[in-house]
Amino acid sequence: LNERLAGALDADRRFALSGEGACPAFFPVRLDDRDRLESCLVSHGIEAFIFGKVGSPLIPENEFPEARALSDTILGLPMHQDLKRRDLDLVSDAVIRCLSN
Repeated sequence: LNERLAGALDADRRFALSGEGACPAFFPVRLDDRDRLESCLVSHGIEAFIFGKVGSPLIPENEFPEARALSDTILGLPMHQDLKRRDLDLVSDAVIRCLSN
């Protein structure tokens, strides 16, 4: 997904996940209009994960405002081990279409 989304999202908006044996459940991207992308993906039949929709009571927002900012902007795109290459292509194509609208 990282390579496929490089043209649609700047590097500082994508979080590259790699490493020997890494098997992430989602690919996090950071967007100011995260909810719009999430809604658009749902309309394409793609369920994304809204990271930190409910803040942790262990992280006081007044002490860590960056935590709130991240939880308001991070969206996890599906990329777990059960997805095939064609599934990842569908996800990336839908993200690119949604971002271009």
